[in-house]
Amino acid sequence: SLTNTRCCKQAEYMARLGYVGLAIDMYGERMPEQHRLWPFEQEGDTPDIIQHRKIAFENMTRTEANLPSMRGLVQAWMDAGKAHACVSAAHKPCLIGYCYGGIVCLEAIRGGLDVGGVVSFHGVLKTVSKIVPLLLKTLENIFLKAVHH
Repeated sequence: SLTNTRCCKQAEYMARLGYVGLAIDMYGERMPEQHRLWPFEQEGDTPDIIQHRKIAFENMTRTEANLPSMRGLVQAWMDAGKAHACVSAAHKPCLIGYCYGGIVCLEAIRGGLDVGGVVSFHGVLKTVSKIVPLLLKTLENIFLKAVHH
């Protein structure tokens, strides 16, 4: 969620390096306010941590099940970021994500979003997209042509 401390700190770090960092919210109102921050002060499987995981995984599964909606949400966030005064239109946005965010990055590429690149840390490679076998076959053909020339 947007108030996730780790995501916001990463966006701030990227900004200090000279990039525009934008931490996006993929769950919106489906993630109740009291569960938007990870309960760092708690250890083990406390009721708060269990409830946080349950809601997060329900929302992750819901967005993964509707890839056009997921990609549309990413596109809307990219459009909002590109509209900011400090963002140059000369550069395509790049996406960085960890775990579920990594899945979102991979699906952005699979869906043809206009990005300069993606970095997926620990993003699951599986997809419900039917384009992946075609993409893999295309990459295999490119590789084979390069090897045989």
